[in-house]
Amino acid sequence: MNLDEYYAKYGTLISQESERLFVDEFLFPLLGSNIEHVIPQYPFIDRTGKSRKIDFVCRFGSSYLALEVNGETYHAEGIIPNEQFDDNLFRQNEILRMGYRLLRFSYSQLQSQIWRPVVADALREAFSESAADLLG
Repeated sequence: MNLDEYYAKYGTLISQESERLFVDEFLFPLLGSNIEHVIPQYPFIDRTGKSRKIDFVCRFGSSYLALEVNGETYHAEGIIPNEQFDDNLFRQNEILRMGYRLLRFSYSQLQSQIWRPVVADALREAFSESAADLLG
C-alpha cells in the first residue's frame, strides 16, 4: 500500500496535522508499503464500558503496539481541565492494561530537529521488537 492508498482508506480518520505529520514523516518512511498494518483511530472499550480510540495501532501476530500523538492543547495538565487530563491518563493506562506496548509522542517532538531522530529511533526499536517483518 502506498501513501496515497493509505490516505484514501484512512484519510478521514486522520484529522489532526500532528497525526498527518506522524504518518508522512515517520511511519511511512519506516514501514513503506507495510503501513497498511497501522490502523488510525483504533476503537476499544475501557473497563468502565466507555468507547475509546487509540491514535494508531499496529497488531502484528501476538504483538500490539499503540502509538499516541499528543498535542499540548489536547493533553497537557494545566492547559486542559483537570477532569479531561485525568480521563486522558486513565485512557492511556487502559491501553497498557489491555496488553499494548504504548509509545507517546508530542507534536512539538515531531517538529523539533533535536527530537525527530529520537522519535524515529524509538519507533524503529519498537517495530524491531514487536513487528520486525514490517520494517521497510
